[in-house]
Amino acid sequence: AEQKSQEHYDKTLVSLAGGALGASLLFIENVIGDKAPISICYLISAWSSFTLSLALVISSYFISTLALRKAIHQCDADDFSGGVGGWFATATAWLNGLSGMFFLIGVVLLIFFCSKNIG
Repeated sequence: AEQKSQEHYDKTLVSLAGGALGASLLFIENVIGDKAPISICYLISAWSSFTLSLALVISSYFISTLALRKAIHQCDADDFSGGVGGWFATATAWLNGLSGMFFLIGVVLLIFFCSKNIG
């Protein structure tokens, strides 16, 4: 159940971050149009946060595979010193948490950018 929940979290985060990047591009094209955008640093920071969020999720996929391999070897050797999955499991947990945090930061920055440019 935990693995299934983590899969849903990762897929949802990838969809939301990718969608937010696309939506922000449409916002610029449709709402701002030919006007010069105000506070472009918010938009660039939001894009950076969304991109970092995606990169962290992708990294967590890879690292979690290494954690599973480590856990299998630990199981075969009946040696669970260092925790199941070793530092790979810890790194996966951190990557997942950070990816969610950077997604939320991106949302806040995009809201700031939109609020400066609407009206």
